[in-house]
Amino acid sequence: MSKKESRSAAQPQAFRDEPLASLRARRRWLAAAGALALAGCGGGGSSNDGPPPASVAPSLDIRGDVLGDARGVFTVTFFFSDAVLLPSGTLAFSLSGGSTEAGSFTRLNDRTFSVRIRPNASAQGLIDLRVPPGAYRDVDGRVSNTVTYVFTQPYDTLPPAVTLRFGGPVNALGFITGPGLVTLSFSGALDTALTSNPLTISPGSASAFTRTSAAGQPDVYTFQYTPPPNTTGVVGFDLPANSVRRNGIGNRDEFWNFGLATGP
Repeated sequence: MSKKESRSAAQPQAFRDEPLASLRARRRWLAAAGALALAGCGGGGSSNDGPPPASVAPSLDIRGDVLGDARGVFTVTFFFSDAVLLPSGTLAFSLSGGSTEAGSFTRLNDRTFSVRIRPNASAQGLIDLRVPPGAYRDVDGRVSNTVTYVFTQPYDTLPPAVTLRFGGPVNALGFITGPGLVTLSFSGALDTALTSNPLTISPGSASAFTRTSAAGQPDVYTFQYTPPPNTTGVVGFDLPANSVRRNGIGNRDEFWNFGLATGP
């Protein structure tokens, strides 16, 4: 056997003769080196797995279902750009110009919610709804909103205003002295046009009740008033409450008094 062959044959023998403890140490070293190489390549159970944590909370868009002035209860919907977590189970917000309908806050899905709002009665103005910072968090609870979101809605729940004017003869004191045309004017178009005189008149009588305004325009009516002869006193024209409605809102009780002097 040559010297070269002798050295080749001796190497396995030297490995076999290596102490058992040394073999185990060698295996541990190889395993550790492999793990380091794997981690350096981004493999295995790296902490970089999955999407990065959110840095900002989802944004919010608030919309109402009314065009123009709100006349009664309407719905406000909260549209989030992504799923959110509401810490108290409902969305915290401030509200002026109206009130929420009890139990109306509704979860439509993870990113959409709604609530019903009732404007203040017999008033006109602006509903102002504000969602403050910290009102909601991202779905993982990591970050909350840091800005205030604002929604406004004009409203008008005033009852229809009405005026009454007598166009007949009067004396120097403004007392009615004879028959004349009365004009009844409303602040807007009524829900249902009048077909008969809604007024209670005493004393005297009314006739020829006529609508003079065009459809869609503020309602205006005229009629002929005839006072009793030889009478001195007061005549009253009364429009009872809820005789007419505009946008579902009834009128207040309205009363007009005129002096009456039809004597000689």
